[in-house]
Formats: sequence, C-alpha cells, structure tokens
Amino acid sequence: MGSNMYIDLYHVSLYVCVCAVGLTGTKYGCGGGGCGACTVMVSRYDPVEESIHHCAVTACLQPICSLYGAAVVTVEGIGSTRTKLHPVQERIAMAHGSQCGFCTPGMVMSMYTLLRNKPKPSMEDIREALAGNLCRCTGYRPIIDGFKTFCNKEQCCQNGEQRVKCCLENGFTHNLDDNVKLFRVEDFIPLDPTQDLIFPPELIVSVEFSQVCVCVWLNLQTIGGNIMSANPKYDLCSVLAAAQCTLQIISTGWSILKVYYLLAVFVGSS
Repeated sequence: MGSNMYIDLYHVSLYVCVCAVGLTGTKYGCGGGGCGACTVMVSRYDPVEESIHHCAVTACLQPICSLYGAAVVTVEGIGSTRTKLHPVQERIAMAHGSQCGFCTPGMVMSMYTLLRNKPKPSMEDIREALAGNLCRCTGYRPIIDGFKTFCNKEQCCQNGEQRVKCCLENGFTHNLDDNVKLFRVEDFIPLDPTQDLIFPPELIVSVEFSQVCVCVWLNLQTIGGNIMSANPKYDLCSVLAAAQCTLQIISTGWSILKVYYLLAVFVGSS
C-alpha cells in the first residue's frame, strides 16, 4: 500500500524521487534537461486511444504538480541486483556499457521506455531514444552494442533471435587473412595536402530539425523554456541567434513590453 506525503508543488520530480522518497538511482547531472541522467518513465492513460502511453522525461525539469493522474517509474522500479535485473540492465552491463555508471540509469530508462512502446525496435528507434542521454566514458558503442540485441532488423547480427551466423548465411565469407588486422596500410587513401575542405549541403542548411531536439526533450520541454534559459550552448538558441531572430515579451493583455535581439542576449548585451 502507498502512503500519503506532503510535497511542495513547485518541486521537480527529481527532488521528490531522491530527497523525499529516497530513490537515489535517478541521478542529478546538469539540472537543465541536457544530459539525460535523470530520465524516468511517465505513463498516462489516453482515453481517446484507450491505451496507456509511456514517455521518457527528464525528472530535473518535470514539475511534480504536472504528474496528477500519472505513474512514474524510476530505475529502481524495473529491477535491481537485490531482486532481478531487467533485460535492459543486464545487457548494458554484459556489453560493458557502464563505466563510471552515472549515466547508466538514464540510458536504461530511455531504452526501457522505448521497449514499452515498441517491443521490437529498429536501430533508428534505438538511436533516437538514446539521443538525449550523454555519456563521457564509453563512447556509446558498447551501449549500442548491448541495446541492439533487442533489435529485430533482418540484417542485424544481434537481432534478438540468436541468429549468430547471419553473416555466413548471407554470403559474407571473407577470408580469414582479411580479418586478422583492423586495417591494412596499403588500403589507406594517400594524403593530398592540396585537397580542399568539403562542405556537404546537409551541413550548410539542414531541413532535419530532429537533429536540433530529441524525443526525451520533446516529451517535456518547450521552445519558450529553451529560449528563456538564455544559454548559448543549447541548439535552438544558437539556431535562432544565427538567424537574427528577435524575442518579443508579451503580457497577458497582449501588449508588447520589450523586444530583444537574441544574439545580443546571448553575448551578454541587450
């Protein structure tokens, strides 16, 4: 049975989880929703679709008052070494995807949420789900190696169906000599000191705005909140400043109080 608890409605859910309830698995990293270490799963019932929708959110930004009628699952809720590890926890550990371990709870909860919504994800689904989680130790490769075992992609060696000979079955039978070393020196492209820099069109103008914001942020954060932080390291702030956008502060009476040039705001002048 649950118990009643009096909580300041202005607290964020991370404070409640760690300080009030004592669930210390959820980590405090940046405090601004940028690192994903505090990721939890929030579940709500959708009366229109008549189903439960699960979304990964950063607990450091989730006001506790916005969770009325919702269920919050932290990393303690899916498994532990004292009870039984969840497959997500087991695979990130077995793949050596955890070093200092600080980012691991957030990684686990992002992947767990994805599996609740899509039990057979694609590699693109996995990459998108983890796009809001930062790791400074592993380089992400072992994390992806562990999680892609849930993938059901036909051409993936680790597709969750134990098809360990899929490369051989698809005709990829290279000679052993070709795989003894990671590379062959004679295969290197010769250095050309006169070669010009390459600027692909996608690096000049990108129409894929999914590169600006990831799903764990879209589930909770807003454009206004991103701008009002006035942090030039945030993607959206940089894009708007480079586009010479202006910010109009409007009161509830629809009268413009002041106009700011975002570039001037971010460089410290108004």
